Amino acid sequence: MTQPNIFALGFSHLVVVREAQNVRLRQDRKTFAMTTMLIGQDERHRPFESIVDGQVQYNEIFRNDLADLVAKEQPDSIVGCLWGNQNFFLSTATNPKSFDFILPSEPRRERITGAQLIPYEMMKSFIAVQFQKVDYILDTLKSLTRAPIILVSAPPPMEDFSPIAFGSSDPRIDAQVEKFGVAAPVLRYKFWKLCDEIYREKAAAHGVIVLPPPGDSRTAEGFRRPEYFGPDWIHANLAYGELVLKQIEAIVRGAPKSEAA
Repeated sequence: MTQPNIFALGFSHLVVVREAQNVRLRQDRKTFAMTTMLIGQDERHRPFESIVDGQVQYNEIFRNDLADLVAKEQPDSIVGCLWGNQNFFLSTATNPKSFDFILPSEPRRERITGAQLIPYEMMKSFIAVQFQKVDYILDTLKSLTRAPIILVSAPPPMEDFSPIAFGSSDPRIDAQVEKFGVAAPVLRYKFWKLCDEIYREKAAAHGVIVLPPPGDSRTAEGFRRPEYFGPDWIHANLAYGELVLKQIEAIVRGAPKSEAA
């Protein structure tokens, strides 16, 4: 049987999925074929987005390179890790003006004592702007191929940072943590959940599916289990990448060869 041919692209959360695939190949284990493209890794693709005359413009070289790769690979399925650190930049360091919000889907989640309550819809509108690139990438992919698209969520947040000594991998966030301290874990969870809801809404609007975080990777409270912690506060590890590969494999095995657009 011909192995499924997967094209995966995305931001930094794609790295552990790619590395887990490389481990499979080195160990000569059964897997599918997978070509990857990390957004922003190539200097020619930076900046990925910019504001010109008040409008968001995306890197044209990135689009051309993406079109070339899709045409070359003719993938059966596309996997997108299109969620970056949108859930992380406001929920890692304690804000001098403490704030909180209520998730309509989980109204009984803990609230931060003494925090100013921000209306959910206001917070959602602000964060949704950070996901505009998802629309652009999905529109671009759908203009290039009819292959089905599968989106991968960002790993669930960590409840406790103390086992990880290397910070967030973003010096600006690390400086805020050093100055103001670590934010309440529940805030990280709420931002992750809010981003998950936005991501899924965008996927549904484009007619694509989103894989949930692997079930074994989360605690009962929704945080990432310690055995899946990566080298910093944001990213997961190879074991988590292997769980995602298994999710992808369950969907793409036996998928029909895609038709070129």
